[in-house]
Amino acid sequence: MLPGLYRRLQELVAALGARYVLEIGPGNRPLVRGPGVTYLDVSHALLLPLGGQRVEGDLLAAPFLDGVFDLVIAADVLTHVPPARRAAAIDELRRLAPQLLLFHPEPGGGALAPPLGAEELAALVRARGLEVELWPVHLPGPRGLLRFGILLAHARSERAPAGPGGPVA
Repeated sequence: MLPGLYRRLQELVAALGARYVLEIGPGNRPLVRGPGVTYLDVSHALLLPLGGQRVEGDLLAAPFLDGVFDLVIAADVLTHVPPARRAAAIDELRRLAPQLLLFHPEPGGGALAPPLGAEELAALVRARGLEVELWPVHLPGPRGLLRFGILLAHARSERAPAGPGGPVA
């Protein structure tokens, strides 16, 4: 249903030029593939069909050395982190890489977390010392308009390339 959005996210990842990428919670359709990509998920079953490096583990205790990746991707992951643990989760993402790409559905939600909008998530990421670029995405869906936010975050000393060119309607 969202092939254009999926393609746009892949193009953004390619433009970032990251050699070593960690994708957290890739589900059955990871954004990136190829050498230098590692997948981390709490579900062994979701990792099984993926090729490449696969690590079963928890985002809040990621089993990797500091700064070992160039980019961490987390698509609809932080909605599943309880609100009291989100700052710690962002700190863990930041520990792993200088750049973060967060794809976030609106209004958020999920079984473990109340709704969290992309603007609220961007503010939380900024509060953790990162610069954030936020692009809203609006696409038609089977039950109405689907809204997402793409957040590109980087350490204040890093220079991130221009993102996906603004809002998508």
